[in-house]
Amino acid sequence: MILTAVLYARHYVIRAKPNVVMIIIDALRADKLGAYGFPLNISPEVDALAQAGTRFDLVIARSTWTRASIGSFLTSRYPRSIGIFKDKWDTLAEEELTLSEI
Repeated sequence: MILTAVLYARHYVIRAKPNVVMIIIDALRADKLGAYGFPLNISPEVDALAQAGTRFDLVIARSTWTRASIGSFLTSRYPRSIGIFKDKWDTLAEEELTLSEI
């Protein structure tokens, strides 16, 4: 009975989806955060999250435009392939699979 419970628990843990929290902030320079070396304590909450979680040293945006860049980030596709690249009214199509749906 115990072995069955352990095997079931192990199976469940392996198949469970991870909890992921992504914080996306527009127009924030990394060099102004304590987590990236800024000497003043102006971002204690973000710094604590960076210390407890995963902090990336190099991130490359697929566009200089926020809408296209975030759409690309959430779908793992280039802005042009998801149709968000030229017009301020461009939106992500319903059929696009996003990170939160995987």
